[in-house]
This record gives sequence, structure tokens and C-alpha cells, in this order.
Amino acid sequence: MIPFIIGEKASIPFEFLHYYPMLEKCFIDKNQFGKIGYLSIYESFVSVGTSHRYGGIHTEKRFNAGWGKGIMKDNLLFGGVFMASNVSD
Repeated sequence: MIPFIIGEKASIPFEFLHYYPMLEKCFIDKNQFGKIGYLSIYESFVSVGTSHRYGGIHTEKRFNAGWGKGIMKDNLLFGGVFMASNVSD
């Protein structure tokens, strides 16, 4: 995991800046800006038209478990582990 300051492009290491446009498309509450976030990158071979795990924007949470602890409300993320994919739904 790579720590970065949410909302500050300059805080992301140069070799990972090509991921920044994906971060910009995430709906993150402005109150989170300036806080520390963690960028975790996992790249592997994925068949065309599929996603590595789950497609679309979502918070990671196992069924009936508190892991992740994030919620989406009015297209804003509040806490938790935030997953994004470059594959459309």
C-alpha cells in the first residue's frame, strides 16, 4: 500500500501517477481531502470484458461482516476500503 494525501496529486509517487485520472473519477467527500489514503495496486492478466474481482465502484465488505466498514451515500464514499475498476459494469 502506498500512502498519499487525498486530493493532492503531488503526494503520489511519479511511477504511479498514471493511476491519478482513475482516482479523480472517484466520488470522495471533500471532508476527506487532506487526510491520508492508501493506494494499493494489483495488476494481473484479466480476460477482455471482465474484471479482476468485482466490476464498478464499490466498498469492499464481506457478507454479514464489518470488514471494510465503508458506505456509499448519495454517490459519496464514507470511510472503508474503496475499490475501483477500469472495466465498465
